[in-house]
Amino acid sequence: EGDHLRQAIETLRQEGLDAPIHPIIRHGLVVDEVLEEIEAGDYDLLVLGAHRQPAMSRWLDVLLDDVTGELLTKSPISTLVVYQQEGEGNEPAD
Repeated sequence: EGDHLRQAIETLRQEGLDAPIHPIIRHGLVVDEVLEEIEAGDYDLLVLGAHRQPAMSRWLDVLLDDVTGELLTKSPISTLVVYQQEGEGNEPAD
């Protein structure tokens, strides 16, 4: 548990992010847990990652992704959605 999170933190560090990172692992329904964490913490921005399907528009992606769409409509703070196109970022670095 947490392997994906550790890998993401390592990637951020390799890309030069030197800001403090405080990982939090919660269990439950994604939307409920994210909203509860927002309420419990002192956050200014929610950043969501999403996979983009090549033939779809960005807005259609958002509308069709239940978690992203629900968080966009329910989040009490500003929300940024970062798209990763299929195949992008999945290859190991040379």
